[in-house]
Amino acid sequence: MRNLFYVSVFALMCSTVVGQGMKTEIVGNKQMTNSSREIPNFSHLRVIGLDVDLQKGKTNSISLTAESNIIEHIVSKVDGDTLVIHYERNQPLRNVTSPKIMLTFSNSINSILGSVSNIKLLSPLENDDLVVKLQTKSSITGMVKLNSLNLRAETSCDAALSGSANDMHAELFTKSNLNARDLAIKNLDIVEETHCKSELNVSEQLTAKLFVESTLNNVGNAKPDITYPSMDQMTSMKSFSRNVDMFKFN
Repeated sequence: MRNLFYVSVFALMCSTVVGQGMKTEIVGNKQMTNSSREIPNFSHLRVIGLDVDLQKGKTNSISLTAESNIIEHIVSKVDGDTLVIHYERNQPLRNVTSPKIMLTFSNSINSILGSVSNIKLLSPLENDDLVVKLQTKSSITGMVKLNSLNLRAETSCDAALSGSANDMHAELFTKSNLNARDLAIKNLDIVEETHCKSELNVSEQLTAKLFVESTLNNVGNAKPDITYPSMDQMTSMKSFSRNVDMFKFN
């Protein structure tokens, strides 16, 4: 009986501590409201768990349309030279209407990272170099005008890009797709692992490694140099973790 008493007391203490650390769940109230936030200059963008439209402008700002009891839990902060947009961590939310987020930027963006997010370029993104990383059912669509583009897409991601890029490196993993038929690329090297697909428009040099029923189609003039390595050379088998953290990028 004494042991049972101590176990009961310990369980009560644990539940009290856990309860103190948890925040009350918030249910979206369906009452939409608008908000605008000015933000400092930034060079890199991270979007986690939200959809964001990007548009070139004269200043840096974010326009939000969201439920009135949810909007304050959408975080947009610049850490160093990186703008991070996400829901407040450790705040349980339920039955939330997807917010509409418009990011207006005046500076050049050097990298875009999206996790469980959809990113749309409403105006052409012009820069010398651009890095794009997508993971876990994320997407990017729009026009770019670049010298160099580095794209990485992991786990059911989609990239649909138009415009131009002189040089491009791409890595697609696990049912990810690249639609670049309207993206004029001079030189491209690409790796596709596990049921990936790419539609390309490469004019000069195209080198590809395709694993596990991945496919490639080029409508440009470049003759593809394609190899089909063995599965033991797949990057995903060596470095990917089974425990996915949407806030961490490979």
